[in-house]
Amino acid sequence: MNVFKNFIIFFLLIIHSSTCKANYFNEWKFRHPHSDDMKLVFERSSKKNLDWFFSDPIGSIKKLDYKIIKVPELYQNNNTIKMKGVFRKTEKIKLSIGINQGDASNTYISFLPVAGWNNYNNIMFGAVLHNISLYEKKIEYKIMPLYAIGTKDIEGGGDVSFHYYPKNKNIYRITLGTGISRYAFGKDEYSKPNGAFHYSGMLHFTKINTKITFSHKQKNSQDHFSSNLTLRNILINRDIPYSYDFKKQNINILYWQAAFERKNSNPLINSTQKLNITTGNKMMIAKGEMTNFIGYGEAKKGFNLRIFVGYTSVPAQSPYHIDSRMSLSGKSGIDDYLFDEIFLGRTEEKGILSQQFVNDYAGFKTPTSFYRTSEKWMFGFNVNTTLPGLLPFRLFTNIGVFDNSDNRGVYGKISWEIGVDLPVIKDIFVIYFPFAYSQDLKDVVEKQKLHAGNLIRFELYFNKLNPFDIIKRSITE
Repeated sequence: MNVFKNFIIFFLLIIHSSTCKANYFNEWKFRHPHSDDMKLVFERSSKKNLDWFFSDPIGSIKKLDYKIIKVPELYQNNNTIKMKGVFRKTEKIKLSIGINQGDASNTYISFLPVAGWNNYNNIMFGAVLHNISLYEKKIEYKIMPLYAIGTKDIEGGGDVSFHYYPKNKNIYRITLGTGISRYAFGKDEYSKPNGAFHYSGMLHFTKINTKITFSHKQKNSQDHFSSNLTLRNILINRDIPYSYDFKKQNINILYWQAAFERKNSNPLINSTQKLNITTGNKMMIAKGEMTNFIGYGEAKKGFNLRIFVGYTSVPAQSPYHIDSRMSLSGKSGIDDYLFDEIFLGRTEEKGILSQQFVNDYAGFKTPTSFYRTSEKWMFGFNVNTTLPGLLPFRLFTNIGVFDNSDNRGVYGKISWEIGVDLPVIKDIFVIYFPFAYSQDLKDVVEKQKLHAGNLIRFELYFNKLNPFDIIKRSITE
């Protein structure tokens, strides 16, 4: 019976991605399904009649007599070999638009139109050339040149990855990859007080990201645990503002990073643990993070817990004003020194674009700027909970403390805040409204002359909307 069960799961998940599995869990994760319920969900999701499986092998004592018409093929790069030539195992090259499903008789080079925008490059348009399909290949690549109207130059990037599948019970995949990207990240203006000289330009960065990832996944398909260990070398070439040395210049900074992530994707007890060590530019940051979702017994209702602990060693004065200290209120665009996230206005100090941030470090939502930063250690505890009924809002509470949180002896060591958030798109676009906070945060708000509208901040993770990453997640999760 295990053979038939594994075959039906294999058949449905490969052909229809993770739709059957996700629909089954979402519909029955808080109830007890009966024997016919799985059949109904699988048939509705796959739009196929599965009587041949659920009626005969399971529901009867008939002698089984099936023939195999077609089996999905996972590894399609070993079907062709030519008698002569350099690339003898390469199939016929064929161009396609979009993302193809994979075809054993051809090697596809796919084309996909792309457009983008940020506050510095303005509108960008171009295309991505790639070989990504619904089946993972040993070598995968993307090349994405973009013409930027604002800076009138070529931006964009590309990457290539090599996947190796060792015969090892602990590691099921090793991925070696490298990529490059280049964009503008700020406006550079300088004028002498007497008005005799004025400089105007754009700040650019070029990033070369080389990494190796070791992936582990439970062999049992019913287990939801997976983990990744990633070792990265990040070379950043970035322009320095003209006012730093009163000349146009750029610098190279080399960072090293080790990151471990363990994830339980079971919707009933979803949890993630992360460990990360980053060093470079005369600094070191080590941090750990744990998140847990605890359900109330009703679909999509419950509360999230997050605990953060971090330690950092930073110089007294940051080289080239690149601030790598841990901030109570997460990362704004200017704090993302590795350029890992996409910000529409990375270095903006005012306006709606300056209110985009990444929920990192102690995870506070009130913008504290450089006033509440750590030079040694930081601890954060975050809770948010859904509200009863159909209300889309969630209530959040954050508590944090760090090494010099009470350096003047007037605030007390613990900072706190309370507010509500609106998950417009879950885990991708979330808006935060803090409405109560500790005295130290009140003072920061007053120093910056922030009104209620300035306190609204939002997370917007464009990386999670990348169609290529969505395909990867559907294959691996």
